[in-house]
Amino acid sequence: MVHFRIPILAAARSGALLVISALTLSACDRSGEKEAATIYVSAPTIEIKTIAASSTYTGAIQPEEETALSFRVSGQIKAIHVDVGDPIKPGEVLAEIDDRQQRADLDIAEAGLESARAELEQSKAAAARQQSLVGKGAAPQASLEQAKEALTSAENDVLAAESQLSSARKDLADTRIVAEVAGTVLSRDSEIGAVVSAGQTVLTVARGGSRQAVFDVPETVMMVPDPKAMPVTVTVLDNGHRQISGKIAEISPVVDPDTGTVTVKVDLDQQAAGFLLGAPVSGRFDSHQQKGIVLPWTALTASANGPAVWMLDPETHKVTLRDITLGSFEDQTFQVLAGLEAGEQVVTRGGKLLRPGVTVAQAEENGQ
Repeated sequence: MVHFRIPILAAARSGALLVISALTLSACDRSGEKEAATIYVSAPTIEIKTIAASSTYTGAIQPEEETALSFRVSGQIKAIHVDVGDPIKPGEVLAEIDDRQQRADLDIAEAGLESARAELEQSKAAAARQQSLVGKGAAPQASLEQAKEALTSAENDVLAAESQLSSARKDLADTRIVAEVAGTVLSRDSEIGAVVSAGQTVLTVARGGSRQAVFDVPETVMMVPDPKAMPVTVTVLDNGHRQISGKIAEISPVVDPDTGTVTVKVDLDQQAAGFLLGAPVSGRFDSHQQKGIVLPWTALTASANGPAVWMLDPETHKVTLRDITLGSFEDQTFQVLAGLEAGEQVVTRGGKLLRPGVTVAQAEENGQ
């Protein structure tokens, strides 16, 4: 009998262990169900709000007007007196080419005019003398006519010499580039020693202190009834993040085939006169106001079909996944174009632990 007691005891102990294990698993299941029922979420009621459809793009500060400067005559550059970023003032000499030939031509023209004027004085004296002699009957009328013709020729020679001198002076002046208005040097397109032809760009300057912000904006953003009336807020992306209002001045009619964007130039007021040319900026374009639904980023999730949100049934307290169509985006929010209705409840916090059909409790209702 002793040999049979040990297996019986072992079997009894084993059965007890099975019962305990079953009870433990059952307790765990009930505990899991209890935990699932106490998932807390925030699920505010959806409201229709008036929202501004806006979008932000990066750009740069550029001059409102820029000009390419060049010499009016050909030659070798001997001096450039300014560099990129330098301010310029009216009458300032910016660059010069070798003017030895022009100075030689000027000397010749001045000598030619002096000679022509001397000839004119002699012709005047000769004509006056012949006039006197004819009056006294001491010289024939033909000699007076000859003197008058010589005088007329001398006067024409003086006029020609004066024109030649004026042209020589202009050619000499054209060996210099002189600033017509105040501005800033944007680029040096040629360097000292280079041989340039008449009209070849040597310097590019910004005229005056007016500034524009220039952006590449998707063509669709500009497809509104009056795009130039669209409010624009420009922010300079420096340490101060200064903001200034702008007005759209020009929209390029040409669409970039690669990016689908158009160049938009925005006029800035006098506060922008001190902005550095080329400084990076952001521009917020507020296209129009409309009624819509706006949710925080924390509400956004995804389904197999794309963007989605968790919906809360206020009666059953169960959640379901709802597909939505997204609109515009802001720093902390997004717009919903379709998929939701006013009065429904969307989970905006606590959605990471959810799955379809789970029962939840609202945090606001439980002081969480």
